[in-house]
Amino acid sequence: MTTFDEREKAAEAAFAHEQNVMFRAHARRDKKLGLWAAKLMGLNADETAAYIDQLLEAQTGAGGEAGILAKVVHDLGAAKAGQSEPQVHAKMNEFLASAMVEIKAGQ
Repeated sequence: MTTFDEREKAAEAAFAHEQNVMFRAHARRDKKLGLWAAKLMGLNADETAAYIDQLLEAQTGAGGEAGILAKVVHDLGAAKAGQSEPQVHAKMNEFLASAMVEIKAGQ
């Protein structure tokens, strides 16, 4: 195997690892977001678990991050929880940052 082939394999492995980390971080972010939103909406434990599942499904669906943002903003508005789109987006960023730190720390 040539040096170029070895570098290519290493780059592919690094890319695959980073993609895996990002997927796990987004899933963890969505769970944290769901817990936060559920608390604001006053959901019980079963409703909270179902809500988090809905967010995780929305992340893997066609809507992606924008779909999750829109869903949470809509749901909080319907529950009169008083959070604007910029506030929810800021929470998403905060939760993503903390998820990345946790994952990189091996938690």
